Amino acid sequence: MILFSGAATALITPFKDGKIDYVRMGRLIEWQIAQGIDALVVCGTTGEASTMSYRERMRTIEFCVDHVDGRLPVIAGTGSNSTENALALSRDAERAGADGLLLVTPYYNKASQAGLIRHFQVIAGPCSVEGKNLIKIARRVKAAGATMLRSEQAEVIETVRSGVCGIFRGEHSLHS
Repeated sequence: MILFSGAATALITPFKDGKIDYVRMGRLIEWQIAQGIDALVVCGTTGEASTMSYRERMRTIEFCVDHVDGRLPVIAGTGSNSTENALALSRDAERAGADGLLLVTPYYNKASQAGLIRHFQVIAGPCSVEGKNLIKIARRVKAAGATMLRSEQAEVIETVRSGVCGIFRGEHSLHS
């Protein structure tokens, strides 16, 4: 199943006086839709999610899903350095109506390859995402779920045809 075709915007999370500014977020969502975007990513890595509380993240995901009201797919960033937290966020985002989940490898915690695969297996198990594809990608790509890959790993992009995981081409000087 392909979640969407085209371009998705990774939304910023607007703040005002230390709180999420839902009025501005609503305007941002409407502007993106008016410009013809094909999907929205909320609470991704450009959305300040790692500094938001669980409640703030879920409220932001719920707001986006409710505001979009089915006009285009909403992909919820539910990644965390804690597998348990990522699982809870993923379950709650699905319950809130998110069309897809954006997960990352656990940051700050250096897991083994088997640990990375297990992280995604735990999350995919109870969620409705197609875990088989996610696990297949995790086994094939050494940096499972990474947003930046070495050029020799970029061919994996061509094998990804589901809405489970996005892998983007790119070089990054931190890769050895």
